[in-house]
Amino acid sequence: MKNFKLYFMFIITLGFVLSCAPEKKTAALESPSTDSDQFPSVDSPLYVQFSTRWESDDDGDYTVHGLCSIDSLAPVGTVDNTCTVAIPEAQLYFSDLRFTVGTHGNSGCSQIVFSPYYYRRTNSSAFTNPGSTEETNCDKNHADWDGDKAKCYGGAAPAMIPSFPVNKGSYFLTFLTLADHYILPAENTTRWYQGFEAANLAAANDLTDRATVINTGVRQHTAEEFEDYQVECRNLWGETLYRIEFKVKDEDLDEDPSNPAGDQFTDWDKP
Repeated sequence: MKNFKLYFMFIITLGFVLSCAPEKKTAALESPSTDSDQFPSVDSPLYVQFSTRWESDDDGDYTVHGLCSIDSLAPVGTVDNTCTVAIPEAQLYFSDLRFTVGTHGNSGCSQIVFSPYYYRRTNSSAFTNPGSTEETNCDKNHADWDGDKAKCYGGAAPAMIPSFPVNKGSYFLTFLTLADHYILPAENTTRWYQGFEAANLAAANDLTDRATVINTGVRQHTAEEFEDYQVECRNLWGETLYRIEFKVKDEDLDEDPSNPAGDQFTDWDKP
């Protein structure tokens, strides 16, 4: 009886973090609109909606920029990785980015998992985060990393998952709620890339060439770990029924790479 009680207490706890590594994600983009804290009505076994709110506008509405969803008639086992949602670069930098993740309720999903994007910045044994004077041992072969391991990574996960990189995602149970919000604080607030020019690398994950190492600067990364945002629906047995992998793009005023004046915030493909 004791074991049953402990198991039941575990099941009803909401907002756990997962240690599973992210996996892989569809698109139906909408024109920007405003919404409240209400969940959208989406006829889909799995969806994620993107919205922003300026960091200084705590009582304001969120602006919806897009929606990724699995078709309501899609077979079990569907994996979609075609969705990219573009957000104007200044709005992205100065806004909290909200991911609303959910299901329509008759999908067989017992657990919805959200895993933010992340990548490894360095393997250096003496990494100093720009703007800081403290060194962090980021050598992944080191028996016991010192310092804050999260500083060895970039992307959204370090700011969204308190125990990252030990845990790399969060989940909720659909018998308690069919949707939930996950919020990435504005980069202008967190300053994860402190010491550099304004950069949208915490939110935007649309890097094209992930195999080339960049050793210095704000875009520094090892090319060993680069995991996109993803959400997935799992049943009671832990089987993945549906999965969406998606990208957030820093939208420039002028996407032509030959016109640097059209790009005010550093992103992956237009530094």
